[in-house]
Amino acid sequence: MLIFACLGVLFFLNGCKSKNVNSSGVLKIDGAELPYITEGTGLPCLIYGIHQYHSKTFSSNFKSRFRCTLVDSRFVVPSAKADSLSPFTIEAAVKEIEGIRKALNMPKFVLVGHSILGIITLEYAKRYPDNVLSIIAIGTLPELSKDQTKLSEDYWENNASVKRKELYTSNWMKLTQDSLKKMSPSNAFIASVVADAPQRWYDSTFNESQLLSGVQYNMHILNQLASQDFYIFNDSTKIKPPVFLAMGKYDFGCPYTAWEKYLPMFNDITFQLFDHSGHVPQTEEAAKFDSLVFSWTDKKK
Repeated sequence: MLIFACLGVLFFLNGCKSKNVNSSGVLKIDGAELPYITEGTGLPCLIYGIHQYHSKTFSSNFKSRFRCTLVDSRFVVPSAKADSLSPFTIEAAVKEIEGIRKALNMPKFVLVGHSILGIITLEYAKRYPDNVLSIIAIGTLPELSKDQTKLSEDYWENNASVKRKELYTSNWMKLTQDSLKKMSPSNAFIASVVADAPQRWYDSTFNESQLLSGVQYNMHILNQLASQDFYIFNDSTKIKPPVFLAMGKYDFGCPYTAWEKYLPMFNDITFQLFDHSGHVPQTEEAAKFDSLVFSWTDKKK
């Protein structure tokens, strides 16, 4: 509930350009089979997370500047095995990205993470700064903790309109616990995400099911990932690669205010608040998002 590193010499930049030839496949990483698709042309870009969802949230214009390889994390791979003795943590997800990088033979790339995946991509940049050109983190948080949950709850209580709160209550009255129990765990989770629209979207009536179509969550693994406490800035180590941090003003699950005290922990941070977006600014304000990212990229050349 970020972004471009030093792009190197001109020769390297030219070498990053690639033809617009879409492809797909499956990567075998640590016992899991992770589907991926590649779309677009331009700088090599790895979008880690949910390829069926994120391929719809980024515009064709975005893909005209970035050669996007969208790879599933194992929490949306139904066949992936959950191991209680070796749970899928943030650290395990970072390791998974490194395995993906090696499997795809991507020496340097733009790394994109949305929502909880933004935390993972930032942690990857902290641990492997030389592997990324830059990071684009969207609608994410600096930590997973009870304090962060309380901050999100307070942001909702103090900033959401009465109408927005009433719509949220109405959504959940319609989505009863009895109806959720009749669904598969994945479908029940998706239904709850859709019901959370007033907390996730500037347009509080938006139906996110169209973006989530085809996604199957592995709830055992997702619960392992989301139930841990994790702090990106648990020491004084700064994030070195350039970061573009995109946050929506109406994202009540991941309030932008959570970042205020952590911005000094980046060597090169561009913080952008989208005033007419919630959790998915790359969709709600696609033209503005693309323009700002392109401009930022150009300045880093």
